[in-house]
Amino acid sequence: MGADSAHAQGTSPGKQPTDTMSLKVRGSRELLNDTLAFAPSDSIVTARAGLNRFVWDLRYPATREAKDVVNDEGSTLGPVAAPGTYTVRLIGKGRTLTSTVAVRGDPRLTTTQADYDAQLALALAVQTKTNEVSDAAKRILELEHALDDRVAAAKGQSYEKRVADAAKPIHATLETIRDSLVEIHSHADEITLHYPIRYYNMLLSLAGMVQSADAGPTKQESAILQDLRPKIDAHLAKLRSVEGTDVASFNALLKELNVPAIPGPPPVIVP
Repeated sequence: MGADSAHAQGTSPGKQPTDTMSLKVRGSRELLNDTLAFAPSDSIVTARAGLNRFVWDLRYPATREAKDVVNDEGSTLGPVAAPGTYTVRLIGKGRTLTSTVAVRGDPRLTTTQADYDAQLALALAVQTKTNEVSDAAKRILELEHALDDRVAAAKGQSYEKRVADAAKPIHATLETIRDSLVEIHSHADEITLHYPIRYYNMLLSLAGMVQSADAGPTKQESAILQDLRPKIDAHLAKLRSVEGTDVASFNALLKELNVPAIPGPPPVIVP
């Protein structure tokens, strides 16, 4: 697929602008691939005065990756936008400039609009579930580190054993959940040949399959997500339960001992 205009050009009003196609954090690419190049940019138009070029790679934001877990031949690329008409908005110095750009499918293919839309919908659904898994693994590590910190801080205190005994089963339960969601032993290439594949890499492999061609998803691809989703949700629900009961009880103990509690998860920011 491609856009009617490969390069969107315009002048920046002088203030850092935003646009509806801001897909990546500025600075995530090397300077070589900024808006002076023909390669996809940081997805944010530069604020420097004069003529600027923006190249959209047609992709949604990349999938959030689990820390220190090998990607076993799966895909973390953001899904490709389906053919259609998109609106570009540039804001600066109180002024808003809008324009439209048409994305068209490869004319050599017989892929229908419905096929493209179905592919994008499934790819986004797979990505959403993968992000949930990655976020859960990150939150578990935060909780485990917080538990370890509280136990370490209690050493030499009269309540040392109480804190350690309360933290141990919570830590073990959290690690069991994490081991079910991601490959906790997968820190090197091909290590998944030894350890079992978990949901994280299953989803990454599914993402790669769904986005492997300009075509609608297969029944098998949709069925895989339907099979994985409730299993993953069960583990995510268990994590919420542990945080809402076990971690809450642990925090109650810390409050009794006048020790700083484990912070709750950060609020979800809805754009």
